[in-house]
Amino acid sequence: KSKFPQAELILNKTNIGAAEARSQGIRLSKGAYLWFLDNDSLCEDNGVLQRMFDYLEGHPDAGCAGGELRYDKQGDCIGVKGFDIRPNGDAVMKIHTCEGVCECDYFDTLNLLARRDIVYSIGGFDSYYVYLAEDKDLCFKIKKAGYKIVVGRDFGVRHFRSDETRPPSN
Repeated sequence: KSKFPQAELILNKTNIGAAEARSQGIRLSKGAYLWFLDNDSLCEDNGVLQRMFDYLEGHPDAGCAGGELRYDKQGDCIGVKGFDIRPNGDAVMKIHTCEGVCECDYFDTLNLLARRDIVYSIGGFDSYYVYLAEDKDLCFKIKKAGYKIVVGRDFGVRHFRSDETRPPSN
């Protein structure tokens, strides 16, 4: 707080869940874009945000951009993670190895840049989803509104924690 006095700090007394916490930030936002970046994600490349912004500025048919980089056992990047939804509703993870961008049905909000006006028009995050599936729901609504969901290596960040290692909320 002392290092960034211009920032508004939100302190919740209890864990209200990812969707509602993000919604608090959305309500306070003023810019044309919203960047959701988890605190356990690292932009190893300083140009990630600028490239996502430039892409969205140049592609009005895209509603959001981002992604999580995935690595092999040797530590080499093999692609960016996205999910496709089967007709029965099941999500299938896919590692997109393409150059440029790839469309998918959704990706994790650990690194997602979205147009603020679209997020507002679709109602934002549904607080019903305390943790997990809030990103699937958000992207579903963006796609249903007629926009593309895109991931790309140039938009990707490294994520250090997984759902399996997160401690339970109190």
